[in-house]
Amino acid sequence: RVGNVSKRQGLNETYNKHMNDRKDATKAAREGFLATLRNLQVETLTAEYSGSCDSGNVDGIAVEPEQGLTADLEMKLQDFIWDVAYNAHPGFEINDGGEGTVSWNIAADSITIEHGANVVDIEWSTLEDL
Repeated sequence: RVGNVSKRQGLNETYNKHMNDRKDATKAAREGFLATLRNLQVETLTAEYSGSCDSGNVDGIAVEPEQGLTADLEMKLQDFIWDVAYNAHPGFEINDGGEGTVSWNIAADSITIEHGANVVDIEWSTLEDL
């Protein structure tokens, strides 16, 4: 039993380190994207994401004022948005999944996530004396 507790603690430490490393990398990426988007005079960025059955996507990115982002920048922003959503809701893409919207106020450097978890609900009924 002591071995199982020690093993579980080791796994928790490894997971926590992994998540902290992810968050640090996302923070560094955020600083770079913030400078890029400010240079492009973007005021807000909004992105939809969804996931289930162990996979997911950023379903679209919109910026205001509206302008064309390069394909390379948009792809990198999609990866960043996925990381932001995943860091806030790790594993949301598992099983029935989840979805949401990431809104980034560029001027204030404030990110808001509206997230919904997909949940299967069961309604039971009982029929007697049939």
